[in-house]
Amino acid sequence: MSTTHRWPVLLAMLIVIFIANVDATAVNLALPQMTTTFKLKDWMVEWVINGYLISSACFFVIGGRLGDSFGKCKIFIIGLTIFILSSLLACLATNSFEIISARIIQGFSFALTYPMSIIILSQVFPKNKQGLAMALVVSASGFSIAAGPMVGGLLLHWLNWRAIFAINIPLGLIAILIPWLIVKDNPEARDNQFKDITGSLLLIGSLFYFIYTLNHLADVNTIKKIGQLSISVALLICFFHHEGRVDHPLLNKKIFSHKNYIFANIIRMFCQFIFIGLLFILPVTLQNIYAIPPLKISLLLLPLTILIGIGSIGVGKWIAQVNSLLPVTLGCLVMLIACMW
Repeated sequence: MSTTHRWPVLLAMLIVIFIANVDATAVNLALPQMTTTFKLKDWMVEWVINGYLISSACFFVIGGRLGDSFGKCKIFIIGLTIFILSSLLACLATNSFEIISARIIQGFSFALTYPMSIIILSQVFPKNKQGLAMALVVSASGFSIAAGPMVGGLLLHWLNWRAIFAINIPLGLIAILIPWLIVKDNPEARDNQFKDITGSLLLIGSLFYFIYTLNHLADVNTIKKIGQLSISVALLICFFHHEGRVDHPLLNKKIFSHKNYIFANIIRMFCQFIFIGLLFILPVTLQNIYAIPPLKISLLLLPLTILIGIGSIGVGKWIAQVNSLLPVTLGCLVMLIACMW
């Protein structure tokens, strides 16, 4: 691919990462308004957020496998189209069922789109430019997650909560148009062997039930908690057992032999757990308990946005020069101190 075409593709992928991550965090600020609009009960409020996160978690692996089988660009465009339509549904929602359904569909489409955006970038940029492309992706990802409350605060101040979903539509259309005109799937690179339906159902069932159980631990007694968690673990064990017996598994277990890969994902899981949890609890607490308006909350969170956006680029260059273990260790230590503070 020519150099002039690479940068528009990068722009499209950055747009996708931005709107998907902003959507995951900006909605937190809108929860009080949405609760008033739809008279949401507590469990409904949880599902406005969790519907998106659980759905995306359940379908990430399947989304990646679909890209291998049918073409990365095709799955990317399909996923982003679904994301735009679900954003429109959320924007026009008239009741709690519609808004929660829209969020679940958004999560599913995010699972199709996000992995493909990373893979497409790695394909269109040569090896000597992939480091820069990935640094920009990481920076955009961190910046957009932190920018969610800021964007949400501005939209809620000047418009209303529906604008948070409406903004996805024009940006999403731009992000679809660029790869549709420029990127072509390579048929030779495809693996048309997506046949592991049983594995897909076992994975979805185990992940969904596990995350659902964690979100309702306070609602059940200890015996029921153990029973529910045991069911989710049993389903996951069945999934891995099944994957070892089929010819074309959904998940290649060889990836678990790479220690660095496992270590990086564990660290990322804990960091996301802390970070997403913070951006859910903090805006709701500041609005509902301290009666601070959304715009002021977005300004309070502005240092977080700026530091992540700027820091991601600088840290990306630093990691390229030193062993990655040092930045990861230092980052975890700083996060621990900050959370304790």
